[in-house]
Amino acid sequence: MILTYKIKHNQDYSKELILAEKIAWHGKYTGSRSSADVKHIGLKSMIANQILKKYSNHRKLKNIKSVKLAIPGQGIKIKGNQIYLPCLKLSLDIYFNRNFDKINQVEIGKEFAYISVSYPEVEQIKPTSFFGVDRNSTSHVLVASNTNRLKVIIVNESNKRLWIRYVSPADEDVGIEIKAGDIWVEGDYTGVIYGSWDSGAKDGARVTEITTQ
Repeated sequence: MILTYKIKHNQDYSKELILAEKIAWHGKYTGSRSSADVKHIGLKSMIANQILKKYSNHRKLKNIKSVKLAIPGQGIKIKGNQIYLPCLKLSLDIYFNRNFDKINQVEIGKEFAYISVSYPEVEQIKPTSFFGVDRNSTSHVLVASNTNRLKVIIVNESNKRLWIRYVSPADEDVGIEIKAGDIWVEGDYTGVIYGSWDSGAKDGARVTEITTQ
């Protein structure tokens, strides 16, 4: 199972993002996948390779915008409670579940970092009970703390994205992204889980909690 986390990086990468767009256009027009061909542009070869890999395969695109700085797994290090990207000298706090197999990729945009994380596949569970959470305020407690919890399953029944965090407040556009209709499973955390929806959301979430008793 792959989840993508979106967090603010609080850095100015405007110069690097301009260079990334130039490399994307080069990939679109030439089909090149070698960073040696864009060395003169001045972006780190690891990032340039990822951009070329993506845009050289989409040469029919009419326009290119919002190109991100993509760092593959081999360019990512874990240091304590942080993700470290040596090529950008950037550290990002790990606020999400650390029981992952690996971090596949990190993409850096103007304001946010998008972290792609692989988790072990979740076994199928037959729910025995559930409760609903209405979307009636800016931030919600989706699940109360429970030391007997084995697993919690949250179904986003809204028409908008649900953002989940382990600390309050759960701000819009920050946290674990659960798209409309998607399911999210937490198997190790027993504390409070908070959530908020994008603006204009309707309905809420269905929560199933599996406990030891």
